[in-house]
Amino acid sequence: MLCITDKTFHENSPESDRGDETTKPPAEMVGGFFVAQMDLENPKRALHLQDECHNRNNDRRHVRAYLRRIRVEIQRQIQKIGNMALLAMAVYDTVENGRAGLTRRTLESLANTVDLSAHRIFLVINAGTQETMSAIMDFNDTVLYAGRGDNLTVIRNAENIGTARAINKAWAYRKYGENAIKMDNDVVIHRSGWVEEMEECICRMPKIGIIGLKRKDLWENPDHPELQHRSTLKMVPHQLGQKNLYVEIVNHVMGTCQMYNSALLDKIGYLYQPGLYGYDDSLAAIRCNMAGFLSCFLCGVEIDHIDPGGNDHTEWKRAKAGEDSAEYHRLKAGYMSRSIGIYYDADGVQQQNTSTTTSEERPLLTYETRQ
Repeated sequence: MLCITDKTFHENSPESDRGDETTKPPAEMVGGFFVAQMDLENPKRALHLQDECHNRNNDRRHVRAYLRRIRVEIQRQIQKIGNMALLAMAVYDTVENGRAGLTRRTLESLANTVDLSAHRIFLVINAGTQETMSAIMDFNDTVLYAGRGDNLTVIRNAENIGTARAINKAWAYRKYGENAIKMDNDVVIHRSGWVEEMEECICRMPKIGIIGLKRKDLWENPDHPELQHRSTLKMVPHQLGQKNLYVEIVNHVMGTCQMYNSALLDKIGYLYQPGLYGYDDSLAAIRCNMAGFLSCFLCGVEIDHIDPGGNDHTEWKRAKAGEDSAEYHRLKAGYMSRSIGIYYDADGVQQQNTSTTTSEERPLLTYETRQ
């Protein structure tokens, strides 16, 4: 397990320390285009191959042979990344809100349904209790048992920076072509293989920008009388021998568990919310639409939202969302009129007028009218 604080990063337990080594994304995140595609886990190896090619004499046969090796290595790494996803979860557990138990149940669900040897998990702690850290250490043991202890990273913040910025801290480590998952710490998933099915949907239907798992308390359905909640069921493009996959095209994917297409993130950057809680998924849905992508739910995966609500934390969330309601509507109108850009960096700094949509308006639409 890799543990990162605001100022340092170090391995193993959250209590260990390795001085004041500066936190930064892996070298490939800031390296050259060749290294980023060539060997995302070992840029030195990529550079060695490159140097070998340059250091050879002018014998064209040797040059061609090394170039072939480079091309094979690039394809191998791209294929490997195509089967990986970065899963980020923001955690805000305090003694008062009593959410540590929900965090444990969510992590246990991940252990039962996610291939921990194939996908990277980032837990970003805005606040945590002893019970929270105990749950994380138990989850780390499960990751180690899967044989990939380096696939779990814990980032500890000095204060609550909100859901969006916490997720962004994890997404800053996204590799070339890697899809990214945003997940809450109060959900139980009842079937394995959902990560791979989401990625396959994106691969076979590249216009999908956001694909999520659907809670049982959502209004979206094909027969809903209101356009904003009306959905469309669609079979993902299929060839003989492929698994039958179905999605529900919607205007908004609830942020409980959602995967973002890497191609969408290249256009919109990172998540944004006006305050500490709420609206990051709603604004992302609009930005996704304005960037020319679709939002949908993956059909056939049952999940449970396990937060019972009805407590002081619920009221705190409602109050925080209420404070930012006017700003949400201002941003929504700005995105849809293209007077406000849809791209944000990891710190929530907005880049103005970067939308690449056509000149036509993009209101909330059903799947058929989008075509």
